[in-house]
Amino acid sequence: MSAVAVPRPLVLKLLHLAQQGRGSGFITRQSDGSFEIGAADAAPFAFYRIASQATPEPADIERCRGLTPLLLSVAVGTKGVLELRAWRIAGQTTEPIELDLSEEDAASTQSVSR
Repeated sequence: MSAVAVPRPLVLKLLHLAQQGRGSGFITRQSDGSFEIGAADAAPFAFYRIASQATPEPADIERCRGLTPLLLSVAVGTKGVLELRAWRIAGQTTEPIELDLSEEDAASTQSVSR
């Protein structure tokens, strides 16, 4: 299964939330390519939970079914190291997937002709 690219600005937002110990919610991609964390006003990119999880919570799987197939577990480990895990909902189960840190978000990769 292919990896999911996660832009550095989103990773930094998730790290900040994990340091604060703030709950869970949906991540949506805005029209400018940036990401908003919180409400699922538009089609969500992913669902996140601030917790170190070996597997996603069954309630989270049910909450996300039909909205987004991507679930993220975000935590701060020892020495402040970010722990980020991901699963894709596949039918009645979840499959772990790899995440790739992308250096640029979608907004900064759009070309401008001069």
